[in-house]
Amino acid sequence: MFLNSSGFDPSLFHDEDGRTTPHLASRPVRTPAGARCVLGRETCLQRVGWTDDGWPRLADGGRLPSLEAAAPRGATPAPVPAPPVRDDFDAPALAPYWNTLRTPATPQWLSLTERPGHLRLRGRQSPHSRYALRLTHEECRGRVLGIVLTDDGAYGELPGCELDVDDWPLAHLRARFDGPELRFAASPDGVSWQDVGPALEATRLSDDYGERLRFTGAFVGVCVQDLGGTRAVADFDWFELRDLAP
Repeated sequence: MFLNSSGFDPSLFHDEDGRTTPHLASRPVRTPAGARCVLGRETCLQRVGWTDDGWPRLADGGRLPSLEAAAPRGATPAPVPAPPVRDDFDAPALAPYWNTLRTPATPQWLSLTERPGHLRLRGRQSPHSRYALRLTHEECRGRVLGIVLTDDGAYGELPGCELDVDDWPLAHLRARFDGPELRFAASPDGVSWQDVGPALEATRLSDDYGERLRFTGAFVGVCVQDLGGTRAVADFDWFELRDLAP
């Protein structure tokens, strides 16, 4: 009988004869150092053993994952360096600290070599971000900055906050988080900034906002949409993410 294939979380399946199957995406993995098991998502590996009837159990006898169970006795976790504050996109390949949504970074839609020193993205699909500072082109106005949003899946545009930027040589875009507030701003030179729209509720970016289950966490990044299907491109010179807390 077909099992639900949406997502890959553990689920229970009731067969026609009344039996219940534990259908798990994660499974034990045998490595040269011993048996380990991926618990839940790709968050950690836990040392496990097998019972006489073939079921995996945590090697430390507990029921919850722990750092002690994941690392060999006496081992010290290796420090992970923090990513740089700024990426100027000078490398020929995307840095490993970048993430892409539901698809790998392939030349079909992403390039760092077509225009060296820039990240080039080809527009696809329709926008589905919670908040986006959008640079678009209108027939009678040229380039225009505005804010688009989705509220629990409902698409909308904030009225009264658009900026005509057709005469700007470049568009510098900024999102600033201050506690529960998010503010967008833009600048033609990266020095003189102008707010775009009002303060927005950053709490809507929480995983538990709205009616649907979410588990990805909040991301900040860049994207390109081309609703006309022409795969128009946008080039990004640099990206910077910094903590402004004292």
